[in-house]
Amino acid sequence: MRFYCKLIITTLLPSASNTTSNLTSCDPADVGTEIDTLIAYNGCDSILTSITSLNTTYTLTVNASDCDLANVGTVIDTFSSVLGCDSIVTTITSLLPSSSNTINLTSCDPLAVGTSVDTFISALGCDSIVTVNTSLW
Repeated sequence: MRFYCKLIITTLLPSASNTTSNLTSCDPADVGTEIDTLIAYNGCDSILTSITSLNTTYTLTVNASDCDLANVGTVIDTFSSVLGCDSIVTTITSLLPSSSNTINLTSCDPLAVGTSVDTFISALGCDSIVTVNTSLW
């Protein structure tokens, strides 16, 4: 009895490949397309294309007002967004007006003579100061 063997030889020849990567960055300097040509051990080219786009940076301006002069001004806060980029919140606080009034009265009653100062809350939420000066008639 004779045995016959069949020999099969398979040769895989690598072909050139092209790969595109879509990337994102927070840095505008990274934005653009970069093409790299890589050469395999057998001499075939592989082309790697990297396309980098800019992640969104959020900017918000909040206008506020306050009765306290110590809180007036501009404050800038920087936070990190979900994508890792900066989110910038600018708060601009202006001073609300306060008011003060002086009322001068006269009285025949010597016990009513003097000065009294009362503080009220204005319609804007700030202090309103009323000074009442009472003198003898």
